[in-house]
Amino acid sequence: MNLHLAELAEAIAHDAHAILLVDQASWHLSTRLVVPPNITIIALPPKCPELNPVENVWQTVCSLSVRLWLVHAMRRARVASGRPAPSLTHRGRAMQENSKIFVGLDTSKMKISVALAEEGRQGEVRFLGEIDNSPDAIKRLVSKLTRKFRELMFCYEAGPTGYGLHRQITALGHACSVIAPSLIPKRAGEHVKTNRRDALTLARLHRAGELTTIWVPDPGHEAIRDLVRAREAAMEDLREKRQHLQSFCESACTPIRGPDPTPIDTLAPIREW
Repeated sequence: MNLHLAELAEAIAHDAHAILLVDQASWHLSTRLVVPPNITIIALPPKCPELNPVENVWQTVCSLSVRLWLVHAMRRARVASGRPAPSLTHRGRAMQENSKIFVGLDTSKMKISVALAEEGRQGEVRFLGEIDNSPDAIKRLVSKLTRKFRELMFCYEAGPTGYGLHRQITALGHACSVIAPSLIPKRAGEHVKTNRRDALTLARLHRAGELTTIWVPDPGHEAIRDLVRAREAAMEDLREKRQHLQSFCESACTPIRGPDPTPIDTLAPIREW
């Protein structure tokens, strides 16, 4: 790192001063680092790769390839038809028909909140709206997004709604991840929780690859797991109620001593009952 800084210092003009943006790697912030007087090092905040210009180089190249693909497609359309190519816009925005979209779903019993995050760090993240939690509504949503985007990446939190949504989306030929709710990254002090915000957060984090997925069982595994859990819950409830009844009998029925020192067992009738 010192050699690299020395080479940079030699390449900088004598009347100029350079500001170097670095992440918080150990060799970037080492106490043994010798910083030339014509260079100032500024460390970026943690977990903010979008602030580093180097991280955006690949996204710029990808967006350039998409633009070139659109230009060639329009030229081919003009040559084939002899007429101006049709507009590739939708509500004032260019349609990225060869792109990927990340869909965040916040599910509940009656409604599903839908948010979209376009590919790339600079891609737009927007709230699409709410749909009914029914197979027909989900199928219409998938069909609508399929006409606009090349690849759909769905995700939603694991919860009481089960895995029916995952099975329907995967049956339609698209990827769907079930997320562990306890492992979703959250900002400190963020206490406001709404369906809209949850859907936007899921879409944005799914695009960044910061979500942890869980294993989705097939219907057979799910049925056996529900049966085992139900039996465990029943046995635990039986054990608790047995302890409650035994404690009640011991506290309510005290031994009665007669003329002889042998106590009378008053719990026998209750045990027989």
